Amino acid sequence: RVEGCTNCDPGSFCDTVGLHAPRDLCDPGFYCTLAAYRSNPELDGTGGPCPVGNYCPIGSPSPTQCSPGTFNPHTEAPSAASCVSCTAGSYCDGYGNAAPTGLCTEGYYCDGGAITPTQHTTPAGTYAPTGSAAPTLCPAGEYNHEPGQAACLPCPAGFYCGIEGTSTPTGCPLGEFCPQGSVEPQPCAAGTIGGSTHLHDQASC
Repeated sequence: RVEGCTNCDPGSFCDTVGLHAPRDLCDPGFYCTLAAYRSNPELDGTGGPCPVGNYCPIGSPSPTQCSPGTFNPHTEAPSAASCVSCTAGSYCDGYGNAAPTGLCTEGYYCDGGAITPTQHTTPAGTYAPTGSAAPTLCPAGEYNHEPGQAACLPCPAGFYCGIEGTSTPTGCPLGEFCPQGSVEPQPCAAGTIGGSTHLHDQASC
C-alpha cells in the first residue's frame, strides 16, 4: 500500500519503485533534503546542486557553509577543501562567503585567511593603504613613528631619514642643515658655520 511507504531519507536517494531502503547516498557536490529520486537533484523540493559559499560531501542532507576566513565562488563543491583561504588584502567575515567581504582597512594588512579587515597592524616605519597584503617600508626621506598608519610623514626639518623604514628621524649634526624631507644632511656653505644641531636650512648656518 502506498500509504505505508515513507519518504527517502535526507542525504539519500530512491530512484525506482519497490525499494525497502534508500538506493545510496546523494552525490558529492549535491544535497538531498527529503524524498530525492536521483543522486544529483536539480534545484527542487528534494535538493539541488551545492550553492556558492557552501560545500556538500557525499550524503549531504543540506549544504554546509564555508568557515569564516574562507570563501567559495563555485557551485557543486564536494568538500571543505573547496572553501579557499581569503585572498591576501581582503577579509572574509562570517560563514558562507561566495567572495571576500571587502578590502583590508588602511593602516592594517591582511596576508590571507583574514576574518576581520584589521588582521595585522602595520608596524612603525611602515604604512599600508586600503587593501594591503603586507606593510610597505617608508621611503627614505619619510618616517612613521607610530604603528597603524595609512601613509608616511615627511622627515621633519632639522632631522634626516636616511634609510627605508625609518621610525625615528636622526637629528641633523653640527655643521650641517636638514630641510623637511631630508634623506641626508647638507653641509653649511663656505663662509658659514653650523654652531648647533637640528638646523633647518642654510639661513640657519
